[in-house]
Amino acid sequence: QRVIIAMALALSPELVILDEPTTALDVVVQREILQEVEALKRDLGFAVLFITHDLSLLLEFADRIAIMYAGEIVETASSATLAQSPLHPYTQGLLQSFPPLTGPRVRLSGIPGAPPDLRTFLVPRPDYEIDDNWQVMGLCGTGSKDIVVKDAFVPEYRTHSYRDAFALKNPGLAVNNAPLYRLPFGLVFSYTLGAAAIGVAVGALAAFRDQQRQRINIRDRSRASEDPFMQWRLAESTAEIDAARDRMLQNFAEMMRLARAGEEIPLEFRARCRWDCGKATDWALRAVDRLMMASGGRGIFLANPIQRAWRDVHAMQAHASNNVERAAAVFGRSEFGLPPTDIRF
Repeated sequence: QRVIIAMALALSPELVILDEPTTALDVVVQREILQEVEALKRDLGFAVLFITHDLSLLLEFADRIAIMYAGEIVETASSATLAQSPLHPYTQGLLQSFPPLTGPRVRLSGIPGAPPDLRTFLVPRPDYEIDDNWQVMGLCGTGSKDIVVKDAFVPEYRTHSYRDAFALKNPGLAVNNAPLYRLPFGLVFSYTLGAAAIGVAVGALAAFRDQQRQRINIRDRSRASEDPFMQWRLAESTAEIDAARDRMLQNFAEMMRLARAGEEIPLEFRARCRWDCGKATDWALRAVDRLMMASGGRGIFLANPIQRAWRDVHAMQAHASNNVERAAAVFGRSEFGLPPTDIRF
């Protein structure tokens, strides 16, 4: 963290953006870093945009504070005004969330109601524009451009609620009652992405196998296919790809069995499926990484399908649904008996 901050300041910036710069640091080191940033800010004259969940820290460090809730700025004020006269319930909750060192114990209170529901929308073509901004290093062929919707009204019947999907109470089940429609939408969505990553890895493995059968070492004229390290890379990647594919197929088969029998798909099993999908994508990425590193100089040529597979699978794991850490958190909370905080499974 110190090195990254130093690298940013070496560019003589007018504005430094610090996004959770003191995460996981003890309070002594945290104070040392902030005091150093404050001194440099005063000497060099740059401004700081500080992003953090620690409001008590901001009250000491910031001149003005903007509070965000549900993706929107709900309150802006000077540090002193915010500390003394908070207006929004979320700001009040943040100020009460760290206990005082003296006085009686006070029970924490939350904001009434529930977080906003995530929804997908069905919008007719005249109601949106396509922003041709898909200039990317991987998944170039998907054309996943941004959609711009302005001043459009979408009736509720053309929306899909993640909350309904999580509770397996989609209104459409009254009409579409086939087993497939009784599967959790969040899992179906993430599995379509995970399956694509496995497909990319399968293609890369086939290309690698064909290339190494013909590859000759220019130094000693030995065959690459006879190199035991090359054989290990092939075997290790094959095992990971097969494990990823088999695990996802097993999970989907069990979900379909429960759906056909009219049985509920347990939340614990859904959490495991979510983790398995994230891990399957991670296995696919590791397998392609290994094959790419073993492909030699020819592997980076644009005509080589392995480099394209490498770019594509890295772009796939960047998708939120393929994030292995988030998937691990869903599974870990379930295993420890904690309530879910992510309903997209």
